[in-house]
Amino acid sequence: MTWLTLAAKNVSHQSRQYTAFFLSSAFAVWMFFLFVGIQYHPTLRAELDRVDMMPTFGVVASLVAIFAVLFIFYASSAFLRARKRELGIFSLVGMLPRQIWAIVCLENLLIGLTAILTGVGGGVLTGKLFFLLVGRVLTLSEAVPFHLSMTAVVLTVLIFAGVFLLVSLLGGFTLRRLSVAEVFRSATRPRTPPAFRWWLAAVGLTGLAAGYTLLLLPGDWTESEPRMWPGIGLMLIATYLLFHQGSVAALQALRSQQALYYRRTSLLAISQMLHKVRDNAKVLFMVSILTTLVLVPLTVVVMAYTQAEANALRYSPIGMVVQQGPGGQDHERALAALQEHGLGVERQALLPLRSALTSYKTAPTHTVFYRVGVVSVSSFNQWTALVDGQEPVTLTDGRGILLGTDATAGESYDLDLFLGPEAKAGAGRPADMRLPVLISDRAAPQLPIRFFSLLIVDDAILSAIDEGYESNEDAEIRGFKLTYWKAAGPVIAALRAEGLKVNGTGYTYQEMLLEGQTGMLVLGFVVVLFFLATGQMLYFKLFTDLSAERQQYQALFRVGLRVREVGRVISAQTLVLFFAPLAVALAHAWVILSMLARFDEMSIDASFVAVTVAYLLMFGGYYLAARRTYVKALLS
Repeated sequence: MTWLTLAAKNVSHQSRQYTAFFLSSAFAVWMFFLFVGIQYHPTLRAELDRVDMMPTFGVVASLVAIFAVLFIFYASSAFLRARKRELGIFSLVGMLPRQIWAIVCLENLLIGLTAILTGVGGGVLTGKLFFLLVGRVLTLSEAVPFHLSMTAVVLTVLIFAGVFLLVSLLGGFTLRRLSVAEVFRSATRPRTPPAFRWWLAAVGLTGLAAGYTLLLLPGDWTESEPRMWPGIGLMLIATYLLFHQGSVAALQALRSQQALYYRRTSLLAISQMLHKVRDNAKVLFMVSILTTLVLVPLTVVVMAYTQAEANALRYSPIGMVVQQGPGGQDHERALAALQEHGLGVERQALLPLRSALTSYKTAPTHTVFYRVGVVSVSSFNQWTALVDGQEPVTLTDGRGILLGTDATAGESYDLDLFLGPEAKAGAGRPADMRLPVLISDRAAPQLPIRFFSLLIVDDAILSAIDEGYESNEDAEIRGFKLTYWKAAGPVIAALRAEGLKVNGTGYTYQEMLLEGQTGMLVLGFVVVLFFLATGQMLYFKLFTDLSAERQQYQALFRVGLRVREVGRVISAQTLVLFFAPLAVALAHAWVILSMLARFDEMSIDASFVAVTVAYLLMFGGYYLAARRTYVKALLS
């Protein structure tokens, strides 16, 4: 009981730092418990499996667990560094290392137990509300019942209890290396400013330029993916080097400007930052990376949600498309459903498709194979007339047009056709037909999923194909241009539930909105978690140096330093500490988002600006609160 009492008193004495540690840990436990609870909720699990979003919640739960481990380790090590002098005094008065370790271990376990109980208890109390929110996002017609999963409770308690226990055990290894003489010697040892090394700065600049170049080089996803991870790796290494060497260079340049350096409190502010460059660089690096991890996914989700209508019209431009099933009555059932809901049809078109395996040589020893849908030019033009702004296709010189391939647009090839749904090439089998074709980069219309390419041929050629292969017809799809396609989303969803192969703009829009809303829900929690991590890292950095800073300022007060001047120095230091990594994170996020937007031909400008402004307001508010708290603690 004596050890527990001493540990509790230490926690109470360090209440400011431990409160921040406790709140962040409890939030991580609460969030992990809720996201694991979803995976064991029968109603929500079935619905999330239906829309293929269950893996997203599993990934978030794993991400929270990984984050919690890293954050708890960081906070624990920060506390040990901040309390070296206090722990050294414990050793000086005769306490053994194992006794000091027992106190630190009990402190961590006390905080951990409280955070686990608070997080799980808060999850139980707010679980119903959270499940209702998820059900609302998934547009479920019935209220989601509350479900307490004991598996989720046990899993959460075991994982986080293990994390806090592991942190406590590893703290013992740190304490073993604690030397009383070294602790007190380090307090009086003069600190020398780091030297600027131009070659490290050059490596950082070169690495950042190379990383940005790899990410921004033009190309599709297949070409860009191999360059992406090396580019991000170079960007990470360069970021740390530039924070370290860039800080030294900037502060030394400021120190050389005597008019500025000796003006008011600039000497004190610049000198203190110069002596703390090494420690600050680590924090600036981690904060910039965490901020980038917040800005990029949040912008992507906001961009997808706000541009859902434009994307639905781009990927699924036809109001409703029905693939005919056996019996040939599916399109009539779909048309009847539209009429039942008062949705008018402006125009409709039939697109009969023939299946063929095609091949052409891009080099004497290289042959490319494609499974294509073959359609007549007249049917194709009637089909594309369902989409506003589409120009009709004209065939010249007896050539067909091949859409949806990786070949370069404008090139011509002699295409071999192996006709029939089950047609295969090989074993010396001759082609059923050879046709000169022109490669086009025009987008193919909405086709059945097994057709990745479309071959447009002359009507006479398609008639010749039909004469030799009466059973060659592989699919017949009918498209409808609707007067109000947004209202057709629920109708299409109901028809799909009946087993019809139907799609359309409204359904695609509805699914994109659902994905965007779910993404915002999930990312909302992740953003708060990462924001807390960013804020707590900066908070711990400030309060780790609090004792030494207080002693230094007390000495300066005795030689005439005023409170207003202290506030000015702290404002300059905290402003750099908070907003320098934010500026770097904005640059990193813009480059990564520019690369991602290139793949989908989307505009990131408005979404990125909105996310940035919102984050700046939130981060600025936290900066003001943290600065005020730190000044108050420093002057107390």
